[in-house]
Amino acid sequence: MKEDDIDHTSVDFALGASRIGGPIVDLPESLDYPKNMFFTAQLDLKKFSAFDPLDFLPKTGFLYFFYQ
Repeated sequence: MKEDDIDHTSVDFALGASRIGGPIVDLPESLDYPKNMFFTAQLDLKKFSAFDPLDFLPKTGFLYFFYQ
């Protein structure tokens, strides 16, 4: 942990919220954290369905993004 990093236990994040980066990922129990990858974002699709007029995205669930 870098000197200016904030420990995740000292921050109050609502589980199940969309977020970009950071140390907290709300993966379902059925998914393992990808090895050797870094979390970049999780998006709650309920929040994005209003901005998807062509209905390309599911109305519920999450999209998770990682990079290597």
